[in-house]
Amino acid sequence: MEVRGLGESEEVAEAVVWLCSDAASYITGQTIAVDGGFAMPGFRGS
Repeated sequence: MEVRGLGESEEVAEAVVWLCSDAASYITGQTIAVDGGFAMPGFRGS
């Protein structure tokens, strides 16, 4: 995925809303990084 730089608070909020929805009801005990790919191995930024 393309990394566009620093994220907006709305982008993090969208992930939180999804996690609180029925669509994410099967997810348990996971760490989900909402960082635009920053923590991916090999990320260098621009």
